[in-house]
Amino acid sequence: QHDEADLTDLEAFREELKAEAQSKGVKLTPLAFIVKAVVATLRAFPTFNASLDPTIRHLIVKHYFHIGLAVDTPDGLVVPNIKNADQKGVLQLAREIEDLSKRARERKLTLDEIREAVAPRLASHAAFDGWTDKAVESAAMEIGVDADLAKLSLKGGPMALIEAWIG
Repeated sequence: QHDEADLTDLEAFREELKAEAQSKGVKLTPLAFIVKAVVATLRAFPTFNASLDPTIRHLIVKHYFHIGLAVDTPDGLVVPNIKNADQKGVLQLAREIEDLSKRARERKLTLDEIREAVAPRLASHAAFDGWTDKAVESAAMEIGVDADLAKLSLKGGPMALIEAWIG
C-alpha cells in the first residue's frame, strides 16, 4: 500500500523558480524539493533516520542526513547519496542530484558517494513502468515521483508530514 500526495502546488512553485535556476545553470527538478521535505520528516521522526546494529541489538539514530538517490543506469540501479542534505538549499541539491545522476550513469562515482546513505531512498519513476518495489526494496521508507511529476508515492513513512511540507 502506498500513500499519495498531490504535487500540483509544488510544481507551480518550481515553475516560478525555473528561470532563476536556469540562469545559474541548474536544472530544478521536483526531487530537490522532495529531499528537503524528507530531511524535515526525518528530523520529526528520527527512528526513520536510524539503523540497527545487529552485534549489540541496538538502534542507532543518526544525526546526519545522507539521502540515497536511486539512479537507473545501463548496468542497473546505483544508489549514490547526497551527503548532509540538511545543510543545502534547493538549488544546491538540484545541482548535486544532476551531477550524481550523470556520474552514476558514467560509472564515475567514488566509493564514498555510494556508502553511508540513510533511509529513505528516492526514486524517480520516470525510468520505470510505474511503481517498482525492486528499485528501493531494502529501504525503510520508499519515496517515488511518477513520470508526469504530478504525484508523490510513499511506502513505510509519515506521508502527512511530507504532504504538509510540500503543500
